[in-house]
Amino acid sequence: MVQASRTSCPRCGAGVKERNLKPHLRGAHGVVALGLSRRQLALLGSVVLVLAVGAGLLLPRPPAPPASSAAASPAPISTMTLVPVERWLHTHGLAVDPLNPDILYVGTHGLGVVRGEGGKWYRVGDSRLDLMGYSSNPSNGSIHLSSGHPPGGGNLGVVRSDDGGATWRRVDTLPRQVDFHAMAVSPADPRRLYAWYYGDQRLYLSRDAGVTWTNPEARGLGGSVVALAGDPRVESRALAVSPEGIYETRDAGASWTKMESEPAPPRPIALAIDPRSPDVLYLSDATLGLLKSTDGGRTWKPSGTGLPPGDPAFQIAVAPGRPDTLYAGMGSTAIYRSTDGGAAWGVFRSA
Repeated sequence: MVQASRTSCPRCGAGVKERNLKPHLRGAHGVVALGLSRRQLALLGSVVLVLAVGAGLLLPRPPAPPASSAAASPAPISTMTLVPVERWLHTHGLAVDPLNPDILYVGTHGLGVVRGEGGKWYRVGDSRLDLMGYSSNPSNGSIHLSSGHPPGGGNLGVVRSDDGGATWRRVDTLPRQVDFHAMAVSPADPRRLYAWYYGDQRLYLSRDAGVTWTNPEARGLGGSVVALAGDPRVESRALAVSPEGIYETRDAGASWTKMESEPAPPRPIALAIDPRSPDVLYLSDATLGLLKSTDGGRTWKPSGTGLPPGDPAFQIAVAPGRPDTLYAGMGSTAIYRSTDGGAAWGVFRSA
C-alpha cells in the first residue's frame, strides 16, 4: 500500500498530506491557491512570510539598542545658519568679541544668539533657545555658555557653544536641569563659573567650565542674585548684585561682604568690571540710571550722557580687547554703545 506523501504548510509549518495542502490553505489561511505547484506554493509562502515580518505582524520588532554609556558628545541643538533679524522679544545677556570690539553677541529670548556688526543683525544658528545667564569666554570669542529654556519648555541646564553660538550642547552633570538666570565666567580663569539658581536660591560654583558644580556656603550674601561678575585678575574674587545691594567675595563664594557705597544704589540690577582695572565698575540702577565707580564701588557717579531716561540697562558688557568700549542692553531691547569709557553714549541698535 502506497502511503500518501506529506508536506509542510508554507504559512504555518504544519505537516499535512500533499493532497490536502490546498484545502488547508483555503480553510486555515484564506489563501486561494488555484493551480499552484508545490514549488509555487512554497515561494508564495516565503513572500508572505517576508512581508509579514517586515510589517511587524508575525514577529515582534527587536528593541531599540540601548543608548551608549560612553561619553560621546550630545547632538548639537542647532545647525549653522545666519538669518537676518530686526527684532527680538527680550535681551538676556551681552558678550563682546575679544578680538573685534565692534562685534556684539546678544543672548535673546527665543532666538538663541543674535550677532550685531556694522548696523546689521543676524541670528546665529537656527535654534529657538531662551538663553538665560548668557556669557562668553573673555579670551576665546568662539566659546559661549548659557542656561535657560528650550522652545518646548523646561530647563536647559548648562549649555555650551564652541562655534560662536551656532550649535549648543549640554555640559553639566547636575542631577537636575537647572536654569541659571545669573552666570558669569571668571576672566582670571575662564574655567571658573559663578551662577545663581532662583529655583533653590543657592549659589553655584564650577571649576571645570561648567561640567561639575558645588554649592559654596555663601555666608553673608543677601537676597536673590540678579547679576554676577568675576574679577579680571583674582579668580577667587567676584561681585554679586541683589535687591539688597552689591556684595563681594574673596574666597570663591564661601563668604560675602556687602559693599558700602556713597550714594548707596537703591535698586541695582546689572554690573560689569573693567577687565583692565578691577577698581573701575559700571552699575545699572533702576532708579539712578547707569553709574561708574573708579574706586572699587565706594563712590558712584553718573556714567556720561546720551542714555534714555526711564529705560534702565539690564545688561552691561565691556570689550575685553578695548575696555573703553562698552555696551548697555536696555529694558526696551535697545542697545547703546560708548567708546570713551562711558563718558558719552550713542544708539547701537534701536528698540
